[in-house]
Amino acid sequence: MDSQGVRTLCAQLSYTSGLRYTWRKVFKTAAFNRSATSPRSSPCGGKLAQLNNRQGSSVPSDRCAVWKLLTPAAQYRFLNGARNHRRDLELVWFPRVTRGCLDCYDPRNTVGAHMKVEITDLLDLTQEQTALIDMHSVVNIMNVLINELDFLQEAFQEGEPLQRAVDEIQQINYRLRNSADIETELGNLLKCESHVMKLVRAVLDAHPKAANDSDVRGSVSNLQSVFAILDTRGRELLARVHAPEEWTDHDVEQLTKNFTNVLAAIEKNSKGRYRIVHNIAEQEQQDYIVNFSIDSVDGTAIHMPPVLQDVMRDLIANARKYTGPGGEISAGLADNGKELRLVVEDSGRGIPSDEVQQVVEFGKRGSNVDDKATMGGGFGLTKAYLVTRRFGGRMWIDSSPGAGTRITISIPRPAA
Repeated sequence: MDSQGVRTLCAQLSYTSGLRYTWRKVFKTAAFNRSATSPRSSPCGGKLAQLNNRQGSSVPSDRCAVWKLLTPAAQYRFLNGARNHRRDLELVWFPRVTRGCLDCYDPRNTVGAHMKVEITDLLDLTQEQTALIDMHSVVNIMNVLINELDFLQEAFQEGEPLQRAVDEIQQINYRLRNSADIETELGNLLKCESHVMKLVRAVLDAHPKAANDSDVRGSVSNLQSVFAILDTRGRELLARVHAPEEWTDHDVEQLTKNFTNVLAAIEKNSKGRYRIVHNIAEQEQQDYIVNFSIDSVDGTAIHMPPVLQDVMRDLIANARKYTGPGGEISAGLADNGKELRLVVEDSGRGIPSDEVQQVVEFGKRGSNVDDKATMGGGFGLTKAYLVTRRFGGRMWIDSSPGAGTRITISIPRPAA
């Protein structure tokens, strides 16, 4: 994106109008006026016309120049703003810095038309696939642990002790997916941290100089952080082994704290590649901005199946994974007394329209993300849909390539 062009436009609008214009304000004021050929017809249109008539104006004169300057994420945010104001319109007004200033533009010719699709196909899963999905929340974390241990093996050129740690985690991973005694294996999972970290500390003590390397220290710190999350997930799974479909009360403040901790762990695992912030005033170019909220008719508590925490975490992690740094992610959970409603929205890559129904199938991803390496198995949406169906709910996906994705889940509350 040529951000200088947008900054130039905003600066000149500010100069000619005496008001401060950001590109969001430019679009918001100009985009919903059918005709801007006259200064009287649009509060912004007249200013844009003046700019085009100024000798030597550097504002782009091509009919779509300003629009093309924006990244798909920025286009998507503007599109959503337009829809929020004109939900009944199939066409959206887009800015055009030329004599007419505005034109009627079909979003399918730009970033793609969003289409909200209800997922209705039945999942055809084997018993092994269902077990893997049920363990999805811990399997992914164990993959992160293995990745960190592989890094330390390479850093220290120390194969045997750290390989024993990797083997132990892999064995637990396998047994969790294949053993009939899940309760015992979850207990083994919760015990493995002390043994693995003991092996890691032994290697650090044997190589004090290498142990002081900043990357090594970061990797060890990340191991400890990931183990803390694994402990939480393991205890959650243990708690619902005997009653997987039970609804329980959850403290809203604690739930919010849990998700804040998950986001902090995701940021830490990036090892400085990006930050996750919650205040737009703090956002830098490589930062994700994440908005998250929980509301309940019951006030400080929300009544829900515990497994829904897994779904929320998976969907937020997916949104981050397929949204580039600088993107925006919004997530919310609400209980109005009749239903639970979960929404996760991002400004990322989106999903091809003809693949929306298929991306919930086991191990399936959109064809436009084949180049994206992940440590997951592609089960996040599958689990979200499986859980939704288990509790008699409905799920919708609203997405298009380059324009982000919005996932909505509605689950009816059980009768009192």
